[in-house]
Amino acid sequence: KNIKLVNHLKVVSMIVGEAKTSTKIMEKQLCKYLNTGLFVKGYEMHPDKASPSQQSFGLFNISTNHTIQCFEPTAKYDLEIHTTYTVKEYSDWIGNYIKFYLLANFTQQELNKILQIKTGNSTPTIENLINLVNTVSLEEITKNLQEVL
Repeated sequence: KNIKLVNHLKVVSMIVGEAKTSTKIMEKQLCKYLNTGLFVKGYEMHPDKASPSQQSFGLFNISTNHTIQCFEPTAKYDLEIHTTYTVKEYSDWIGNYIKFYLLANFTQQELNKILQIKTGNSTPTIENLINLVNTVSLEEITKNLQEVL
């Protein structure tokens, strides 16, 4: 019931990370993500890795005193853009993804009521849920969540 964060769920820019525990080899995958041109920064995440593979990567690791450390990239990543999606398209997709996860917090009865109000149909079919996500704003969902939590 920690609802303080729901008032701050706005995508401003996107970062990406690659996490590993059994290997420290993350460079190829992180480059693949960054080369889409969709992300402003990329981070390697490994508990024991001491430094990033490239100066253009950030790094999350665990220090000797068992705290999480974050090292910011010290250089700009040289893009080789290979994407067919725009940042806006990806941001819209992420926004819808967040909406689906937030809607999963409602009981069936609560979800049916929201569907009825927003779409005129309370049957939770795939089509109706997609229609709901496409018509309801993130703010509306979070407001409804705050009311029921």
